[in-house]
Amino acid sequence: MQLGIMGLSHYDFTVHTKQGIHIIKVPYDDIKVQEIVLNLDSFAKYQICPLLVRRHLAVVLQ
Repeated sequence: MQLGIMGLSHYDFTVHTKQGIHIIKVPYDDIKVQEIVLNLDSFAKYQICPLLVRRHLAVVLQ
């Protein structure tokens, strides 16, 4: 997500060990980001919003 927001094509995943430093270039994947956004939208609609409505109604109906 941050790569897309910043307009970057990749990031360097860096691991430091006693044997040295290893760098892996990780590319930005627009298709994967779109899939994540759709899943988050669905999760919010069908999990978070109903929970918030139920909690709000429980408070209002007390």
